[in-house]
Amino acid sequence: MLKNNKEKIDWGVSPASRVSKNTLINLAANITELAAGVITVPFATRYLGLEAFGEYAFLSAISLVLVPIIAMGSLRILIRDMSVEKEKTSLALTAGLNLNLLMSIIVSIIAVFIIIVFKIESRNATIALYIILFAQIFNTMKNTVNSVFIANEKMSYIFMTTIINKLLYILLFFLAVYFDLGIIGLFLSLAIANAVAFVANLSISSITFAKPQWTIDVRHLIYLFKESLPIVLSVLILQGYTYTNVFLLRIFHNNEQVSLFQAPQRVINPLFLLSTSFLMAFVPSLSRLSSDKDFRDGLIYAYTKIIKYMFIITLPIAVYLTMSSSWIIEVLFGREFSESKVSFQLLVWSIIPLFMNTLLSFILTSIKMQNVLKTSSIACFITNCILAFILIPKFGHIGASIAYLVAYYVLFFLNFYYTTKHLTLIPVWRISIQPLFAGSVILFLFILLSNKVSAVLLTLSAFFVYFGLLFATKTITADEITIFQKAFSKESNRQIHQKQ
Repeated sequence: MLKNNKEKIDWGVSPASRVSKNTLINLAANITELAAGVITVPFATRYLGLEAFGEYAFLSAISLVLVPIIAMGSLRILIRDMSVEKEKTSLALTAGLNLNLLMSIIVSIIAVFIIIVFKIESRNATIALYIILFAQIFNTMKNTVNSVFIANEKMSYIFMTTIINKLLYILLFFLAVYFDLGIIGLFLSLAIANAVAFVANLSISSITFAKPQWTIDVRHLIYLFKESLPIVLSVLILQGYTYTNVFLLRIFHNNEQVSLFQAPQRVINPLFLLSTSFLMAFVPSLSRLSSDKDFRDGLIYAYTKIIKYMFIITLPIAVYLTMSSSWIIEVLFGREFSESKVSFQLLVWSIIPLFMNTLLSFILTSIKMQNVLKTSSIACFITNCILAFILIPKFGHIGASIAYLVAYYVLFFLNFYYTTKHLTLIPVWRISIQPLFAGSVILFLFILLSNKVSAVLLTLSAFFVYFGLLFATKTITADEITIFQKAFSKESNRQIHQKQ
């Protein structure tokens, strides 16, 4: 039945090609963000040192906890609605930006209470906190405008403005380090870069697709607020869960423990952008498939294939990063951060559930079941808090990493349960058994040969062994290869350009 439906939705030709093109472009944009983090974070750790980087990470954590309030989870709703009703793009964009501005005022007030609660008495720290909040506000509004490009499947504009954003940020970051402007200078470089990117995005959208009307449509604003509320609550809880451990480390220990937990996260977190970038290209198609019950089998087919390949890709990444943690920590952060090795090894295994959970949350939103995200997020938050209160006082940053990892698997399994309940149960064992076998083989290779073969040769060998086993066991099927060939073929892309 799925094969018949596959022909109905024509995944082999035009939609698949369009999605493949947009996926690659969006991946490129987020790899640019990843590269910016890989460049700046190591310099920040060395420039600030273990103690000052803890303060830097603490203030960043506060801003990141507040980001969901600014965004209000509206991005997914905007993309969903714009994809189905393109004629309402301008109205939706206006409502999205108005919602961002309204929530920014609320966040600025909340920040005052945070300063009092955490006894942030330093004037520089207070200034730095508000600067990083402004950086997050501009970034959120930039992403709101990005919803227009995503809904219209024009990821090239996102790639272009991301390049501008990150190059400007890196330039300003190094100028701040050169002139020794401290934490304020580092945050200011991000705020300026994000403001420029927002203006660039808004200009392109206004010229090419839709421009905001700069009026307040109360009815649409309330609609967007209500639709986004379940998502923002789940995201807010997740952000709270992510950074609760930072706050507890600060309470029970010191800034050094915050640094040892946050330094690995600052490397791993950008990897999570790859899951979002990969899936964002699918959101318009998933939204259209889920809006028509006749195409529900097509949605199930796409869901099954995407989750399969997300697992195939993330498993070897987790294995490689675990086995290479020692030199990665030393190269990126220096020997001062060598104690963070165990945290790094634990946190890399959150990549697998996080990638898959991104897909599950998009699927649940597409079928308009985003309300269940609150329940899974609360369960994740409670799990983390219980484990963190038990483990952090005794084990510090390692305890925080264990709590974080276990809680994310709880989140994944609950969202998988809800997706199964409202959509279907996919063949999990059939999807995972062969990648698990191939992953075990390359893990054994790393353990056996890590001190006997050069790192480059071992990495390349592991790569070929892993994917060679997947081809040999027919994990990657002939019909999937056909879809990929059509999706990335020059002829298919030429047809897409002609239609556009």
